Amino acid sequence: MRVQLMIASARSATLQPQATPVAPVQHSLLRKHVWLLLGAAILNVPGITHVAYIPALLSAACLALLVQHAATPRAAMAVGTAFVVLSASMLNYWMVPTLLHYTGGNWPIAIGCYLASWILLAPFFAVQFGFFAWLRRRNGGLRREIFNALLFAGTWVLMEWGRAWLFSAVPWMAFSWGSALGGNTLLVQPAAFGGIFALTFLLALPAYLFAAAWRLKKRMPAYCAAAAIVLQLLGGWVAWQRQETAAAQRPSFRVALVQPALPAGALWDRQQINGIVQNLLQLNRQAASLHADLNIWTETIVPWTYRKDDDFVQTLLEPYKGSGTHTLLGMTTEPEAGVGDERTSVYVLNASGSVLGRYDKQELLAGAERPFFGGFALPFQSGNATRFVPGRAAPVPTPWGAAGLLLCNESTIPAPARRAADAGATWLAVVGNDAWFADTYVALGHFYQCRIRAVENRKDVVVNINAARAGVIRASGSITGRFEGFEAAVHAATVQPNPDHPPSHLFFNLFVVLVMCTTHRFSINRKTKKQ
Repeated sequence: MRVQLMIASARSATLQPQATPVAPVQHSLLRKHVWLLLGAAILNVPGITHVAYIPALLSAACLALLVQHAATPRAAMAVGTAFVVLSASMLNYWMVPTLLHYTGGNWPIAIGCYLASWILLAPFFAVQFGFFAWLRRRNGGLRREIFNALLFAGTWVLMEWGRAWLFSAVPWMAFSWGSALGGNTLLVQPAAFGGIFALTFLLALPAYLFAAAWRLKKRMPAYCAAAAIVLQLLGGWVAWQRQETAAAQRPSFRVALVQPALPAGALWDRQQINGIVQNLLQLNRQAASLHADLNIWTETIVPWTYRKDDDFVQTLLEPYKGSGTHTLLGMTTEPEAGVGDERTSVYVLNASGSVLGRYDKQELLAGAERPFFGGFALPFQSGNATRFVPGRAAPVPTPWGAAGLLLCNESTIPAPARRAADAGATWLAVVGNDAWFADTYVALGHFYQCRIRAVENRKDVVVNINAARAGVIRASGSITGRFEGFEAAVHAATVQPNPDHPPSHLFFNLFVVLVMCTTHRFSINRKTKKQ
């Protein structure tokens, strides 16, 4: 009887349906690690707005950790897209009030440009992280994590090269993340050997290693990251000291930086122009009292083209007749033979009014100074916007050696300053107008971009930008005579020209190419092709 009951119980158990194991819910990468994504975007804000290294490093580390968690290139692409959407939507707020002012209240254009500023940038970061996720080596130890860190940094640099070339006339699209190192005199020194892209590489490399240490719960990658930062600081100190020692032996000349602090759009208001001219002449008298070798004005200080017999120019030069004082003056140039478009220019004049040389802006700001692709241009508030064309690009001769001149946004990318230094410029000058966004972080970032240009080319850079930070940045990266340009004033400083050829960036460029060419996807050893 007991046996029969056992058999019946066994039969009933086999007839009951078997419980199917429930698979765990698979959340998306971004949903699962939403705090990492928010941390990357939020930390990136002070990294850019305050040119701060630590927040930028932590932001890159959060991004690296997210990409390490990505199981597929597609998931890594989602990380890049989401990061740009969040970060740029917080950072590019300045576009809306700036464009409303510029266009005279055109809300559709202001909102459209704000949205386009991150919608167009997002695909680049998506491809950047997706490409890295496809190439990386998986399931490895310390050696593979170091290789992945090199690959992560190299891929970032590769995409920045492309954006800098493609968007040379759109500064916020060509922005390099290595700019965050520009606020530190020692950390910025590697720019001499690889430009701003070397700074991006040296930001992304330790960031990836710190993220790997967190993910693997191992200390060794973090030690390697810390060692890389310490070596960068020590090497930066040696390079800085070397440049400071060399600078002590160089001759100098005196400059007077004339800061008009003109409000945005004021030049095109006919009711204000007479008062503006009187203020300019008052500043000129202050500059004359300093007896400097060179007076440096900002970009386009009056709304008409240069003429030698112009009353304003003649009055401006009157106090310097019979002296050795020269003038660097920002004015536009009329179309040649009365045909074509104007040029936005910088003139170097001696005391008698003779033109020693002229530089015409090459990287015309897309949408304002030249149309975007397809012919679209931003409508100016007064309705009389002028389109410009490039002109003379060679360094301008001065009594203190050839001057490499840069106009406004040309200082935000490496190429124009590099061309000037390679062409024999012994010092650089940046003149511009940041009045349209004087109350935002853009002006501060612009000044530190000029600092990176000084270190990249090992040339002193004079910065005089309307309604923005100004001063002189030594070839070593040291800042002298810095002042805030929010009030009309004249400031004295000295410049040390040098004929040294700028250091080569070839080694760093070849190093990045080598890193990209030694990935496991292209290696001869087929055993490493699939992990």
